[in-house]
Amino acid sequence: MSLTMNSIEVFVRPAQDFPELNLTEARTLSRMYGGDAGRISNGELVFEAPLDKAQRLLSRMCGSREAGLLLGEYAKQDIPRAVRLAAGIIGSMRYKVVVERGQRDLITEIVHNMGGIVDIRSPDAILRVTKSGGSYTLKLILGTARVVLSKLQPKKWVYFHPGALQPFFCGLMCNLAACPDGGLLLDPFCGVGSTLIAASKLGLNAVGWDISKKQAYGCKRNIASLRLGGALGVLRADAANPPLKSGIIDAAVFDPPYGKVSSLFGRSFEVLLAEVAEGLWRILKPGGFACFFTPLGRGLDVFVSRGFKLTYTYTIRIHSGLTRMLVVVTKVA
Repeated sequence: MSLTMNSIEVFVRPAQDFPELNLTEARTLSRMYGGDAGRISNGELVFEAPLDKAQRLLSRMCGSREAGLLLGEYAKQDIPRAVRLAAGIIGSMRYKVVVERGQRDLITEIVHNMGGIVDIRSPDAILRVTKSGGSYTLKLILGTARVVLSKLQPKKWVYFHPGALQPFFCGLMCNLAACPDGGLLLDPFCGVGSTLIAASKLGLNAVGWDISKKQAYGCKRNIASLRLGGALGVLRADAANPPLKSGIIDAAVFDPPYGKVSSLFGRSFEVLLAEVAEGLWRILKPGGFACFFTPLGRGLDVFVSRGFKLTYTYTIRIHSGLTRMLVVVTKVA
């Protein structure tokens, strides 16, 4: 059985663009919401999480190809019990049922027990039933943030800059930085607003700034045109001198300029990153995380020497002239 009184098993099949990174995101979210380390089964990460937090956890997932709740294995006569469990979880969401060839007779029985609204074209949830031997495995596949964020293309926004990150990747970075619900996330190089927009779609509060007047104004225009909810603030400010009081930020996510596509405004990359590390040390809460990009082999030491603890790195080759490292550090309490 995958369900106890207070917990349920969650499964995540990572997208294959960055499989290790996507698994790390899933494990980070599991820890955040009280889940366990889990296990790998048939290419999926399966872990136990609190029943009342599992759906929120899944709604934040940005690195998954497919994710949902593992309802368990049942004999055919026990399927109605599992179906009623699924009905209680999805509530008023529209759904469809997927079964294997030769098992279509199950659909009528499942829909009878589920009730609700069936929508085979654009469902909010999918109940998948697979047979193995004499038992049936039921999975409830739910929507994730990756689906929502992948539809947002910066090139189509009212203001665009060629250095903009894809929102789904910014969302993944927000999760790697372990920004809690109700917390405040910072992007000190907000640019066109990809991180702030992703944070809003994840249901997080976020503030960002940029030293460039053009970028800060463009970011505000993008946020306004997308009619985003939540607490979002955009300022024109220098990342080296954060205009916030000490210990107010829960997490930080950023992609600093390297001096090629975006200006460093008269500073070297290493000097800029050292100034950012100093500013973040002041405004980040003890135990808070920062997730950011840096060119491979450049600037990471300034965060470590300032007192941050390195918790994770992942290397991404952009092209022959640039390999970037995604870094996660934490402010040691």
